[in-house]
Amino acid sequence: MAQERERYHRFLEEEIQDEYAWERHMAKERQFWDNLLTWISFFSFSALWQIIVPVSFILGIVVPMVISWLWWDNGFLSPVAIPLYLVIPFKYGLISKWVWLI
Repeated sequence: MAQERERYHRFLEEEIQDEYAWERHMAKERQFWDNLLTWISFFSFSALWQIIVPVSFILGIVVPMVISWLWWDNGFLSPVAIPLYLVIPFKYGLISKWVWLI
């Protein structure tokens, strides 16, 4: 009877240890996903926008203005080239409207 009780207690201890091991495993997995989502949100909202906005500005405003100035100096299609820096960013979505306000 005592051996049975001892075996039962050992069994319960093993079950409890297994449950703790499972909880630790799940906590590590939750921590992994939390860290991953934190890094994704950090890069998508900070570093990524620090790259996208200047590149969009250059592609959407600076490059068309340079093209229009070159065309104006050469006298080639200047009436068409002048509004390029206003049309390209909105037509192709290279830059969002709020950047125009800055």
